[in-house]
Amino acid sequence: MTRNPARPSLETAGYVGGLAAVTAWGANAVMLKYLTGAMPLPILNASRLLIATLSFLLIIGVVRRGKGIPKLPAQVWFQIFIVGAIGTSFYQYLFASGIKLSSASLTALISSTNPVWIGLIGATQYNLSAGRTGERLNRWQLIGIPVTILGVALLSWQSITVAKVAPLGVALLLIANFAWSVYTITSKSLFKYLSPLEFTAYSFALGGLPYLLLSAGAWSQPDVAQISGSAWFWVVVSALVAQVIGFIGWFSGTQRLGAAKVSVLLNITPIVGLALAALVLNERLTPLKIIAAAVILAGVYLANRRVAISSS
Repeated sequence: MTRNPARPSLETAGYVGGLAAVTAWGANAVMLKYLTGAMPLPILNASRLLIATLSFLLIIGVVRRGKGIPKLPAQVWFQIFIVGAIGTSFYQYLFASGIKLSSASLTALISSTNPVWIGLIGATQYNLSAGRTGERLNRWQLIGIPVTILGVALLSWQSITVAKVAPLGVALLLIANFAWSVYTITSKSLFKYLSPLEFTAYSFALGGLPYLLLSAGAWSQPDVAQISGSAWFWVVVSALVAQVIGFIGWFSGTQRLGAAKVSVLLNITPIVGLALAALVLNERLTPLKIIAAAVILAGVYLANRRVAISSS
């Protein structure tokens, strides 16, 4: 059998892209925790959405080489708008509000549970649909999902009682991750019209409009002029690294390695978030938090075990 010399380089590029994405997402929790205390939330969210949207549209313009906007039915564009609004306007508001009231380490850990909620939503679709359009839970998911929920409950209890995190902050983060899971699942049906990168660009452009319009008045507030140059720098870094480079790295890894192998890398995201939160923000890694983190990661690993095995 002739060995393809290009294969190792493609796999390396895929792993580099995937690692870049999960590292960026882990670091983003720390950046956002700092930024939520440095500027008003409407300004923070609107700025990140605007920077990411313009960057994605620029990239799509280069990729499509002047072909213009895809010609899609109005109904499809409306679906992109609704799905995009859930994954951008609604999610960004909940996520930033939640992290402002909680901690970076809590945010990183709760964000790592997205695959579990996606599995639960898919199973609900399967059970409620006569056509069985969802995905049936496998035995590993049936074990991993309860373990993850136990870990989240333990982490939430530790955060509220020991770390004195506001219960509303925990609730907002959980709802935000549920919204992101809905965005992820509902976007799949639109990939027959657009590539994942194109969908991300247009969902940001259309779905971010409600938030940009609602936050327009915040720019006239006096405290906007008091925002430091350092804060603006980290806003740009957060938008470009976590949203743009993170998504591109993820798509690059998925294209070269497949979603199965790249999904395993998601377990690195909370580790990066926990480490940076401790080093940069001096957030304490208490024994109870470490136990809760281990339970969550074990549950997420078990819930994704079928995927990981099938990729080998």
